[in-house]
Amino acid sequence: INAEYMGEGLAENEKMRKEVVMLREMLTMHEENYRMVIKQNEDIIDELHKKFDSFILTSTQEVEQLKAHYSAESINQENKVKEISEEKKKLMEELNSLRSDKAYLGSLNEKLNLEVFENKKLLEENAKKIEEIKFAAEEERKKYDEHIQDNKEELGKVFELNETLQNLQ
Repeated sequence: INAEYMGEGLAENEKMRKEVVMLREMLTMHEENYRMVIKQNEDIIDELHKKFDSFILTSTQEVEQLKAHYSAESINQENKVKEISEEKKKLMEELNSLRSDKAYLGSLNEKLNLEVFENKKLLEENAKKIEEIKFAAEEERKKYDEHIQDNKEELGKVFELNETLQNLQ
């Protein structure tokens, strides 16, 4: 019974160890994937910011040049300014959307960090449980060893008595 109990404890211990290893691998994979997605999105946002800033600078310069050099064509200038303003408005909307996406990704990152923390806690709890099982199995093994030792001693006494009985006969 003790050997069976120890075997079950060891099997449970090995099963939990494999689960811990699997959870660690999954956690590492999820962390790498989320970091990669976040980095890619941040790179895209940075690139759009650069394009937007460049566009704003260029369009502002164009507007100023048009006003200075073509005052006679004010109607055309106004139309170009309107076009640029519309473009700017669209880019601002896109930038705001990207900022919203960045905030969402930040929130997602926080959730991931929380999941990572919770998974680490689970790993620590599983490691504690494994240690407890190891300790319990060791205690059971010690009891089993003591029981075997007691049985050996009792068997030694039986042999001695048997030998004494044979000598008396």
